Amino acid sequence: MFSKEQNDWIYLALVEIVLNGLAESLPENLPKDISLILHGELMRQLRLPGGFRSLAVNLVLSGDANTPQWKKCETLARIIASPGHGSAFYLSIVDEIASTAREALERGEDHLVEASIASLNALHGVKVNVILLDNKALMSILRLNSRAFRGSVSGAKSKILLGILPVLFDLSGKFPKACEAQEILQDLFVKCLSNRNEEELEKLTEIFLFDENHPNLLRLHRRIVVREGRKDEFSVQMGPEEDTQFDSAGNLVRILKKSNHNLLTYGIFKKILKLFGEVVQEKQKKLKLELVEAEDAQQIIEETFKRKTILILALSELISFQEIHFLLRENPQDIVPFILEALRREADKEANEEIDTEAVVILMSIFREFVVSAQAESFRKELWALLNVIRKRTSGDLGQYIDLFSREINEESPSFAVKSKFQEVRLLCDEKMPHIRVYGMTEMIKLIENKDIETLANLHSTFHIALQYLTDEDSYSFLTCIRLLVLLTMHLDEGAVDTLIHEYENAEKEIDFRLKVGEAIVKITEGLGPVAVKFKEILINCFLRAARNPHEDFRTSALYNLGGICRILTYQVHHFFHEMITTIAGILQTDTYAPCRRAAILILTQLLQGIENLVDSQEFLLPTYRLLKHIRETEKDHQCRVHAENGLKVINEKVKKSLNPEEPLQKEIKIFGVKDEGKPKASIFEI
Repeated sequence: MFSKEQNDWIYLALVEIVLNGLAESLPENLPKDISLILHGELMRQLRLPGGFRSLAVNLVLSGDANTPQWKKCETLARIIASPGHGSAFYLSIVDEIASTAREALERGEDHLVEASIASLNALHGVKVNVILLDNKALMSILRLNSRAFRGSVSGAKSKILLGILPVLFDLSGKFPKACEAQEILQDLFVKCLSNRNEEELEKLTEIFLFDENHPNLLRLHRRIVVREGRKDEFSVQMGPEEDTQFDSAGNLVRILKKSNHNLLTYGIFKKILKLFGEVVQEKQKKLKLELVEAEDAQQIIEETFKRKTILILALSELISFQEIHFLLRENPQDIVPFILEALRREADKEANEEIDTEAVVILMSIFREFVVSAQAESFRKELWALLNVIRKRTSGDLGQYIDLFSREINEESPSFAVKSKFQEVRLLCDEKMPHIRVYGMTEMIKLIENKDIETLANLHSTFHIALQYLTDEDSYSFLTCIRLLVLLTMHLDEGAVDTLIHEYENAEKEIDFRLKVGEAIVKITEGLGPVAVKFKEILINCFLRAARNPHEDFRTSALYNLGGICRILTYQVHHFFHEMITTIAGILQTDTYAPCRRAAILILTQLLQGIENLVDSQEFLLPTYRLLKHIRETEKDHQCRVHAENGLKVINEKVKKSLNPEEPLQKEIKIFGVKDEGKPKASIFEI
């Protein structure tokens, strides 16, 4: 390692070489081998901490006074951008350049600031095709996140991904073809988006549609690209220039259509429709502005036209997406009033104002899905009147389109009366008569088992509808609903269990509904059979949390549900034994509600009876034994004393067996009265 004086001398010597062309045009009195050694030493010193600042100070501030400043900056930039550096160098040198620029700015060293900026500009162009993540590193990161956020129901909260959600979105659209990495990115994006509230979903929809930025959200740099190397292997690299052709709205629609999450798609469709209405109104207001300058007015019109075009394309794509048509028909109250209001604005325009053709066509295209819906019958009369007003003021293609649409409203087109098997069964499920509703749910089960395409595409909506039937007082209807939910859970996997847990813990729901959901969770777990093991952690934690709920009946129900889950899992809950014992002991020491105390002691006794190798948890046996003994002696409730006595017997029996293990019995069977075979005759050679 050189001293400071030696370093300064080396830099001053190298400056003369570099200024003459980076060791290409050398002074006549300097041997070439020495110049190459000095050049290599310069590169090595540059990689050391503080190397850039030292070089910049010697080259820019202490260099030859006759050399122009621009040439010094250019020379420094050429050194920094010279080939032969690894990615680690670029990561460190950028931070050092930025730090040098900040310090120089504070000290008033303008020449050093200019040199730092020139170096950054040079690095901007030299990092083309630099591999940021190879296929192995990329897949390792994605699979880890997949395991953490979507691999199981006990995964991390999707809110953690919110800050980098645009990065996931942008990166998923960079892949040249469908692959495992793109699928993971899209699934993470959909999972995070589906767990957002209405306000967040509306804001995120606007960001992804119009490719906007937000101060709290990270975006992927436009120069980052994904390129395919060998077969099905991709790497993340730096591209030559920013990608200005990225179709953000198209990428959003593609992800939604591929996700098979129809409730999320329908929710975003409503947000886009709302944005479309706002853009149409905004356009009409801005066109009336008289004090806006010509250039500003032109910019406003172009921006509004761009946003409107994006919304029309997105709505057109989603309208043609058959999987959400069922939700459109089933929820006319969400969309039809908005459509009528928009058509009403068009019909109320002044005679000198033009009808917005694109808006009318889009609105009629959406309303076509409600023609066959009996729930939309009350809207048809007003729609017919509004279309008549608009028809009188239009001609050409729009007029013909309105005429065709009017015939469909008046049921002159019989093709709209045809219903699919799924739609028929769905209507049966909505019947008020319990036996018809049970028949509808039974038919829905058959459609799922037969893998009906439309039914499988609407599993999420069917699941949420089935939750409403849990409150049915008819026991046969309730049990049929449980069968349907079990089948839906097998198809939707962790998504269904997450939804059930969310409904169970939702404090805004009525307590009776939550109790029904808790009972349903236990029965669904039982119906899943061996598959239920994968949901063990989230189910046990859910009911442990519920056991501390302020509502007395809810606490009691949660404890019985916890016991049912442990029984279904054949008491293979050793990893949760500490948490369960601690929670139950806390309830017995603090809770005064008698039914809750009975449930806690009963579950404790069942755990002691069901768990094998109980003696392995010796640290809990003595406190548990003392607690049960105290309850047996002091508890006023007779049932609590009985349960405590049974628990003590279980502990005594298991401890005795562990201290005096039974000797294994061995059976030996002897058969008498059977003659042994005679000794064979010996060979003549053995005589």
